[in-house]
Amino acid sequence: MECLLAASRFDCMRCIVHHTDGKNGIFVSLPLLYFRHDVRKTFILITLRYPYYRVSLLNTPIGPIISPLLSLALFHMLASQDVIHFWFNEITPKDWWKKSDKLDAQIAERFGEVHAAAIACELYTWRATAEGRLAEIIVLDQFSRNIYRDQPKSFSSDSLALSLAQEAIAQDKDKDVLAYQRVFMYMPYMHSESKEIHEQATPIFAQKGLEYFAGFEEKHKAIIETYGRYPHRNEILGRESTPEEIEFLKEPNSSF
Repeated sequence: MECLLAASRFDCMRCIVHHTDGKNGIFVSLPLLYFRHDVRKTFILITLRYPYYRVSLLNTPIGPIISPLLSLALFHMLASQDVIHFWFNEITPKDWWKKSDKLDAQIAERFGEVHAAAIACELYTWRATAEGRLAEIIVLDQFSRNIYRDQPKSFSSDSLALSLAQEAIAQDKDKDVLAYQRVFMYMPYMHSESKEIHEQATPIFAQKGLEYFAGFEEKHKAIIETYGRYPHRNEILGRESTPEEIEFLKEPNSSF
């Protein structure tokens, strides 16, 4: 049984209810090193300090309707960390770039409601930290492509993700995350179809530690300079391709 618990410290962890004495609370154990969160279920808040810890129920019986304010706070706290852990720990770098119907379905199932909240700008509290902002950008920029693969909606949140990335750089918040994570804060620049944005992207991806991605940015920039857009998106977006674009799409690695 998983439920919303309140402990003395604001540390997040999955917990399993072992038993309840019906009066003073319940006993839980912490079998995992990371929580699993689902916005459609109840939320979890428990101390990391002890393997067993007695906590008091916020309401009885336990259910999804607990304190709305606390539930919202927990949603913001847990969901952003869940995104970061999923993207950088649960899946591999190979998964970032390859097409996988299984992964797409997994992301849609696990993060679909988080994504809906992101496109409605309801995750604004995530921006209080660099990691939270990164999580919001990943949801908008990366998860959109998984959830709506080969659909126009896969690109519909790109401008919002880009604005968050621009703001992070302007506030120098991008340096607060590791380089291998930071690249996903910058990815909206690479996804843009604006020549001006790619001019901005060149020095961004030239930073130390991002050399591998600098080459990909140059390739993206060259396509935008030549065609003013990404030709491989034309069919998805209902745009008519020019003869030059049709020939280009016949070349290997013409799609990203």
